[in-house]
Amino acid sequence: MAGNSFLAFTSSDSSWTNPNQAFTGMNLYSIRLISSAYGGVSFSFSSNSTTVVPFGETILGVVITVEAKCSQSAANVQSLTSGLDFPVINITSTEAVYTVGSPTNSLGISSRSQLESLVFRLMDMSGVANNSVYIDNITMRVYWGTPLQTVNVLFFGENF
Repeated sequence: MAGNSFLAFTSSDSSWTNPNQAFTGMNLYSIRLISSAYGGVSFSFSSNSTTVVPFGETILGVVITVEAKCSQSAANVQSLTSGLDFPVINITSTEAVYTVGSPTNSLGISSRSQLESLVFRLMDMSGVANNSVYIDNITMRVYWGTPLQTVNVLFFGENF
């Protein structure tokens, strides 16, 4: 069996202004202040990964989309979860949609428990204090199924 599903993120991080608005995509922003130049803040989200990816299925791909902007010239999003192949997402002061991963690239995520323990960091890259990061929408779609396997068959006996 194969399929794909969105993870339903939630956040109870009190350091964000309107934390659950990061999942709406309706120009209703969740805002996080990075108070020091080149400083960073970590954050994580809870998800419903244990119900989205059926038990026994393999994670084949992950697509993470972030719609964001920042108040200064530059910021970025990095993964703090070890072992992931997660590229840095560079955010500018102009709102844009940033996408990493693909239906065939799992970003190094191989289990449902890893989906539950993702930790990210927002970093100021402008060199200016008090850079606010505005998140309009964060989504993660997980592609799962049974990977194709190659089977070698050897025939013994008579020549054909």
